[in-house]
Amino acid sequence: MKATFGRFHHFYNKYNIIKISLGPLNMLQYNVTITGAVDPDRDEKLAGTLGMPTTYAGSKDIARSNMRFHAIIDQLGYWGPVFKITDIVVTGRTQNSAATSISFSLEYYRDRPSYLKIEDSSNPGTYLEGADAVKRMIALAISKDYNQNYSFWDPTVRVTRTNTNTTSETTPPRGWAYEQVDATKLYANIAAAEAAITVTEN
Repeated sequence: MKATFGRFHHFYNKYNIIKISLGPLNMLQYNVTITGAVDPDRDEKLAGTLGMPTTYAGSKDIARSNMRFHAIIDQLGYWGPVFKITDIVVTGRTQNSAATSISFSLEYYRDRPSYLKIEDSSNPGTYLEGADAVKRMIALAISKDYNQNYSFWDPTVRVTRTNTNTTSETTPPRGWAYEQVDATKLYANIAAAEAAITVTEN
């Protein structure tokens, strides 16, 4: 299944608040495709199409893919805090399993070329630029393990709710879990990660 998402107007990461302008600007644009479990949405945006996850394991797996997506955003935003992402499409997402690939368009301001320059860790003193820099930043993000407390939909949780109209409910609503989630690296090293990423400049 493919699902298309709208524009992300603001991203918040531990380095910057990334403010996005949607006006006509002189931009550098890159089309990105990543093979692997990366997903911009934990649950709720697709709920109307697929339904919320019905298994704990499936929901947690989707949460892992969402953690990787935000790790990518953090990595891309580390060097250049002003950018926008549009045309996000995920493929392979089901009600109880994460996406198998993601594609999106990434834009940087053309007057800030330093945003797209990163030293090649495998060849110190050499710098990657443009599409190569974008690919490297994404590869760094998906070749790391992540471990943090994270919220995700838990269909096994039962929330007790009372109101003025009834004293009991036969099917109490389900709720969210907040617990440790381990998102293991998608690829063992940067070279393997880069082989799973396509970046082209428009």
